[in-house]
Amino acid sequence: MRKILMPVKVAVRNGVATWGMSEAFKALRRLQNIRFEVKHRGNTQGPKEYKVKRIFFDPKYGEEGANARTVTFEKTFPDGTKKTYSIAQYYQEQYKAKITHWYLPLIETTKAGHFPMEVCEVHRFNPYPFKLDPNQVRPCLLMLCLLCQD
Repeated sequence: MRKILMPVKVAVRNGVATWGMSEAFKALRRLQNIRFEVKHRGNTQGPKEYKVKRIFFDPKYGEEGANARTVTFEKTFPDGTKKTYSIAQYYQEQYKAKITHWYLPLIETTKAGHFPMEVCEVHRFNPYPFKLDPNQVRPCLLMLCLLCQD
């Protein structure tokens, strides 16, 4: 799965190659507007719902792509000092949550920034506004038949 989500080289004008989205990554973009909860914090504050703005991609991250190890941000502490964190480092220090699937793309939300896919749990019964092809519908029909037999 890791390799099919990695950026691919795309030819641009003037013979300069840049990094673009793979076909599998483009398919992930259909998850836009899906609602999910973040599960790395526990239930101390109750579930907090977020909405997917987009699956984060930026050609500047090159061959590795935008993932939990390559995307960084700067955090300012109350004493005025600043420290640069990767998203994986931040989750390890702040929440004691080790990001094992760091290579997966990041989810950018409408409210709160970027989340690694592995800490996100999608809500049931989210609308999917795209038409499914027969190969995608078949497993759903089989599941429905099995449920109706009981």
